[in-house]
Amino acid sequence: MKPLGPNGVASSTGHEAIFWGYGMRTNVVLNDELVAEAFALTGVQSKKELINLALRELIRVRRKKDLSELAGRISLRDDFDHKAMRATRRDPG
Repeated sequence: MKPLGPNGVASSTGHEAIFWGYGMRTNVVLNDELVAEAFALTGVQSKKELINLALRELIRVRRKKDLSELAGRISLRDDFDHKAMRATRRDPG
């Protein structure tokens, strides 16, 4: 299968293949128990959807700063009310 370029046109550069936005096709062996549990927890319908969700979640979690790393590096105003801030985030209007 030839890789697809940005406009859906096949393209390659010598021996290496570049895939543009259409995803990379690969075969992997997955742990059946983990897959079954992940399907039950997420409600997604396909393994492709499940793996994409897992990758997004992994990236989201790894990008989060560990709050313990920030200890002593930031200071909040004395009048800062974290509960009021939470209520503001939840109230869309």
